[in-house]
Amino acid sequence: MAKSPDSVSLSELIGGLVADVTGLLRKEINLAKTEVSEKFSQALNGVEVVMFGLVLAVGAVGVLLSALVAGVAAFLVTQGFTETSADALASAGPESWGGSKTLGSNRSRMKVQWQVTINRIV
Repeated sequence: MAKSPDSVSLSELIGGLVADVTGLLRKEINLAKTEVSEKFSQALNGVEVVMFGLVLAVGAVGVLLSALVAGVAAFLVTQGFTETSADALASAGPESWGGSKTLGSNRSRMKVQWQVTINRIV
Protein backbone atom coordinates (compact mmCIF):
# COMPACT_ATOMS: atom_id res chain seq x y z
CA MET A 1 0.00 0.00 0.00
CA ALA A 2 1.39 3.42 -0.93
CA LYS A 3 1.88 5.94 1.82
CA SER A 4 -0.27 8.99 1.78
CA PRO A 5 1.54 12.33 1.47
CA ASP A 6 0.55 13.20 5.03
CA SER A 7 2.14 10.10 6.55
CA VAL A 8 5.59 10.52 4.89
CA SER A 9 8.20 11.85 7.27
CA LEU A 10 10.38 14.86 6.53
CA SER A 11 13.55 12.74 6.46
CA GLU A 12 12.03 10.45 3.81
CA LEU A 13 11.04 13.46 1.71
CA ILE A 14 14.56 14.95 1.97
CA GLY A 15 16.08 11.53 1.18
CA GLY A 16 13.87 11.20 -1.91
CA LEU A 17 14.76 14.73 -2.98
CA VAL A 18 18.50 14.03 -2.62
CA ALA A 19 18.13 10.79 -4.60
CA ASP A 20 16.20 12.56 -7.35
CA VAL A 21 18.72 15.43 -7.55
CA THR A 22 21.64 12.97 -7.61
CA GLY A 23 20.01 10.97 -10.39
CA LEU A 24 19.27 14.14 -12.34
CA LEU A 25 22.89 15.33 -12.01
CA ARG A 26 24.20 11.95 -13.20
CA LYS A 27 21.91 12.05 -16.23
CA GLU A 28 22.97 15.63 -17.03
CA ILE A 29 26.65 14.69 -16.75
CA ASN A 30 26.14 11.73 -19.10
CA LEU A 31 24.26 13.96 -21.52
CA ALA A 32 27.07 16.55 -21.42
CA LYS A 33 29.67 13.82 -22.08
CA THR A 34 27.69 12.60 -25.07
CA GLU A 35 27.31 16.12 -26.48
CA VAL A 36 31.02 16.85 -26.05
CA SER A 37 31.88 13.57 -27.73
CA GLU A 38 29.65 14.42 -30.69
CA LYS A 39 31.10 17.92 -31.02
CA PHE A 40 34.63 16.53 -30.83
CA SER A 41 33.80 14.05 -33.61
CA GLN A 42 32.42 16.86 -35.74
CA ALA A 43 35.51 18.99 -35.13
CA LEU A 44 37.77 16.06 -35.99
CA ASN A 45 35.89 15.54 -39.24
CA GLY A 46 36.38 19.23 -40.03
CA VAL A 47 40.12 18.96 -39.42
CA GLU A 48 40.28 15.92 -41.68
CA VAL A 49 38.54 17.83 -44.47
CA VAL A 50 40.92 20.79 -44.06
CA MET A 51 43.98 18.51 -44.15
CA PHE A 52 42.68 16.81 -47.30
CA GLY A 53 42.16 20.24 -48.85
CA LEU A 54 45.72 21.24 -48.00
CA VAL A 55 47.09 18.10 -49.62
CA LEU A 56 45.11 18.88 -52.76
CA ALA A 57 46.32 22.49 -52.67
CA VAL A 58 49.97 21.40 -52.48
CA GLY A 59 49.41 19.13 -55.46
CA ALA A 60 47.72 21.93 -57.36
CA VAL A 61 50.65 24.27 -56.69
CA GLY A 62 53.02 21.61 -58.03
CA VAL A 63 50.95 21.26 -61.20
CA LEU A 64 50.80 25.05 -61.57
CA LEU A 65 54.56 25.39 -61.23
CA SER A 66 55.09 22.59 -63.72
CA ALA A 67 52.83 24.34 -66.20
CA LEU A 68 54.66 27.61 -65.60
CA VAL A 69 58.03 25.99 -66.34
CA ALA A 70 56.62 24.35 -69.47
CA GLY A 71 55.21 27.69 -70.60
CA VAL A 72 58.49 29.51 -70.06
CA ALA A 73 60.34 26.75 -71.92
CA ALA A 74 57.92 27.01 -74.84
CA PHE A 75 58.38 30.78 -74.91
CA LEU A 76 62.18 30.39 -74.94
CA VAL A 77 61.94 27.92 -77.84
CA THR A 78 59.96 30.51 -79.82
CA GLN A 79 62.71 33.03 -79.09
CA GLY A 80 65.35 30.83 -80.75
CA PHE A 81 66.68 28.67 -77.93
CA THR A 82 67.10 24.95 -78.48
CA GLU A 83 64.59 22.79 -76.65
CA THR A 84 67.23 21.38 -74.30
CA SER A 85 68.64 24.74 -73.29
CA ALA A 86 65.12 26.24 -72.97
CA ASP A 87 64.10 23.41 -70.62
CA ALA A 88 67.25 23.89 -68.59
CA LEU A 89 66.81 27.65 -68.32
CA ALA A 90 63.10 27.42 -67.51
CA SER A 91 63.58 24.88 -64.75
CA ALA A 92 66.69 26.58 -63.34
CA GLY A 93 64.96 29.94 -62.95
CA PRO A 94 62.66 29.13 -59.99
CA GLU A 95 65.40 27.12 -58.31
CA SER A 96 67.83 30.02 -58.43
CA TRP A 97 65.34 32.65 -57.18
CA GLY A 98 65.57 31.38 -53.62
CA GLY A 99 69.34 31.33 -53.79
CA SER A 100 69.56 34.85 -55.17
CA LYS A 101 67.51 36.16 -52.26
CA THR A 102 69.90 34.49 -49.85
CA LEU A 103 72.94 35.80 -51.71
CA GLY A 104 71.44 39.28 -51.85
CA SER A 105 71.14 39.43 -48.08
CA ASN A 106 74.68 38.13 -47.64
CA ARG A 107 76.26 40.12 -50.48
CA SER A 108 77.81 42.83 -48.28
CA ARG A 109 79.25 40.26 -45.90
CA MET A 110 80.68 38.27 -48.82
CA LYS A 111 82.23 41.47 -50.25
CA VAL A 112 84.02 42.14 -46.97
CA GLN A 113 85.28 38.56 -46.81
CA TRP A 114 86.63 38.81 -50.36
CA GLN A 115 88.41 42.06 -49.54
CA VAL A 116 90.00 40.49 -46.46
CA THR A 117 91.09 37.46 -48.50
CA ILE A 118 92.53 39.64 -51.27
CA ASN A 119 94.40 41.78 -48.72
CA ARG A 120 95.94 38.65 -47.17
CA ILE A 121 97.10 37.43 -50.57
CA VAL A 122 98.62 40.78 -51.53
